[in-house]
Amino acid sequence: MKKTDVLPYALIFLFLLIKVSVFRVLIFDAKSILHIVLIEFPMWAFLLSVILLLAKKQLWWTVWIFNLLTSVIFFVVTLYIRYYSTIPSYYDLQQLTQSSSVGGTITMLSTPWDFLFSLTLCY
Repeated sequence: MKKTDVLPYALIFLFLLIKVSVFRVLIFDAKSILHIVLIEFPMWAFLLSVILLLAKKQLWWTVWIFNLLTSVIFFVVTLYIRYYSTIPSYYDLQQLTQSSSVGGTITMLSTPWDFLFSLTLCY
């Protein structure tokens, strides 16, 4: 594998590391780089690796979809935690019909830092 073949993958995983780090700091106010690198990031990196191996032909389309999904998940969880002051559980996912009550407060709950999740959609 040539050096130019590795560079896109390195950038993809670097942006994922940044996104996971920002999420971890925003939600848990945890700045432990060791915890992020050894526990949080490998889970997301493994998931991305499996997806990239399955979709070899359409690399950039697959990466863009993965980034979109992770950005939406991180953004929604961030807003959920600010509104309810608790981490969402599987039971809470069944209560999605009540999400219309949160709709009016999204602008009050969101901060400019929350939009860093969508920044990686540009590459």
